[in-house]
Amino acid sequence: MFPLSCGSQPSCKSRRAYWSQLLLCLLRVSRMSQRLMTVRFMLLSALVPTALFTSAAHADTFDVNLSDSSAQFKYLTTIEGSTQGGRRELGFGFLYNDDDNYLGEASFIITDVPGTKAPGLEVGVGPKLYVIRHDKSKLDAVSIGLGAQFSYKIPSVTRINFGAAVFYAPGIVSFADAQSVREFMATVGYEVLPTADVYLGYRFVGVDFDPYGKKTIDETALIGLSFSF
Repeated sequence: MFPLSCGSQPSCKSRRAYWSQLLLCLLRVSRMSQRLMTVRFMLLSALVPTALFTSAAHADTFDVNLSDSSAQFKYLTTIEGSTQGGRRELGFGFLYNDDDNYLGEASFIITDVPGTKAPGLEVGVGPKLYVIRHDKSKLDAVSIGLGAQFSYKIPSVTRINFGAAVFYAPGIVSFADAQSVREFMATVGYEVLPTADVYLGYRFVGVDFDPYGKKTIDETALIGLSFSF
């Protein structure tokens, strides 16, 4: 491949360049392998609860929201026997937009009423797993966020509802290229059927990619439909 003798200076330089390139390739392969292992671990962590609770689920909700530039699909299932101490919900979702950004999510939220002094208000808290791809910069994020979501129905106008959700994943639980993940969503909905709502809303999802800075995954106004079965 290369001569063993270093009698000529150009030959030694070529050999050093060859080994340097080989070491760089091995380092890149090692980093990619570490990222893939992290993603596989996080996905398995999300799928294990699903396998454990699928047989016990008894209520399902499908949610789709659209804008001119993005689409998101969500599936929620309520765990049977979870009325005391709050309603426990497993959620899964997928988002993509015309920037070719992708977001997959899995959540476990416990929802309950905060007390008798706020009729119509429900609060949910829990973790959410994010798997994100920012296409333009070719960067990936795998993060576990914590957050809260709120829904409110005016007691005298029960068909109208308001919702909001906030989630944040700091650097200690963000992997691959991510330093942190932020998500915010707000909606105003109307109950068209006992099992179906339409809503208008706003969504923002951003990732801080270290050391590349903050990137917006999706920011848009949207219209959605949610129905239970």
